[in-house]
Amino acid sequence: MRGKMMIKSIKMQLAYMLRSKSAVIIFFILMVAVGENFYTNINRNYKTIYVTQMFDLVKMLTLSEWTKVGYFFMHYYPILVVIPTAFVYLSDKRSGMDIYMIGKVGKKNYLFGKMISVFLITFIVFTIPFITELVLSMICFDVRSVGDPSNFEYFQTIVDDGNYFLSSIYLHNRILYAVILILLFGIISAILAVFNFAINVLFDFRYRIATIWSAYVLLYLIKIISKFIKPKYTLYYVDILKFFDDHAIRNYFVYTIIIAMVLFISVVIIGFKTCKRDFDILNG
Repeated sequence: MRGKMMIKSIKMQLAYMLRSKSAVIIFFILMVAVGENFYTNINRNYKTIYVTQMFDLVKMLTLSEWTKVGYFFMHYYPILVVIPTAFVYLSDKRSGMDIYMIGKVGKKNYLFGKMISVFLITFIVFTIPFITELVLSMICFDVRSVGDPSNFEYFQTIVDDGNYFLSSIYLHNRILYAVILILLFGIISAILAVFNFAINVLFDFRYRIATIWSAYVLLYLIKIISKFIKPKYTLYYVDILKFFDDHAIRNYFVYTIIIAMVLFISVVIIGFKTCKRDFDILNG
């Protein structure tokens, strides 16, 4: 019975969030961004005669180190990633939708259902545009192209290719490599959105402007802390999330622990708010 209520909660909230203006706007912005990058790549390859002169299509995707669109996108990313779902909790409280949903499925199913819905919506919004760009690139460009946008000597590019994250996959199947990284990017984006939602629930913000800063503060707080502890690896999100960025040392084990902790803290916050309300009712 509880499982059915949770599924019902998720379905109702997914249907509502998919129609929200903020999610549609950010999805449109991302589609425009990847479209601009794709158009740039078409112009770059238009007069190229030989496949060997074309850049590797995976290295010219929006999320790659060498794209201008990706550069600007990454710097606005901490705000963009939360906007599709930042206002959902506040909107529910203002419209009375939270009372309706709690009456239908219960407080626990409402909050955890919304958290799962936030994860799914963000994952969809921050995955589909980049998958679309990859598919279009595979159709319009030759997948055999091996040119490197770094313009380094061939030997140096071979060495660099072997040092990238999941390089063994990249060297054997570049398309699979791109799909995996895009999906990982979508998952990380979804977890950051879940964290933002949890903070909004915890502090119960009254104004929309206050609901969009949690992920931004988290990412830059991590960056500031890194300046004091001075680890041997980067903790700056731009260096970590961009594909093929080899300018900084990385520690993906530490990154996995950090993102797992962020998700765990988010779940604990939602659980705490659910239990707190039940406790208040029992003592009210």
